[in-house]
Amino acid sequence: MIELADSGLRTASLAERLGITRATLRRYRKEAPATIAKVETKLDAWTEALDSPKAIRPLKTLAPGARPASASIVAPYHETVRRLAAEAEGHQRIHVVIVKEGFSGSANTVYQYLLKVRHENALAGNDRSESQASDPTKRL
Repeated sequence: MIELADSGLRTASLAERLGITRATLRRYRKEAPATIAKVETKLDAWTEALDSPKAIRPLKTLAPGARPASASIVAPYHETVRRLAAEAEGHQRIHVVIVKEGFSGSANTVYQYLLKVRHENALAGNDRSESQASDPTKRL
């Protein structure tokens, strides 16, 4: 909207091109500075958090009735999963390795298992600590 307005389109033409009414366009123009400021603030905070060595990112949530990680079909491969996760391997790479060890589940199952283990560790106070940076095995 802002780019089109800066190109010289008048309000009626701009509203028609965007498929909105002129009243809606006027409201959007009025709200644009506050919306842009809010987005810039969020981007600044996000960038600052990424640059911080102690950045704490929120854990993904689990369904209220989720079974514990120990009940997962991935549990028999826990040591391999833990080792690979400590080496910063992603769930897809971990999946490839444990399939060679006999695992028959999907990569998404491995992903869900990692989420559950991290969530359980966070609840137990074993995750997201300062020592995680020095000991990557704390991730699992």
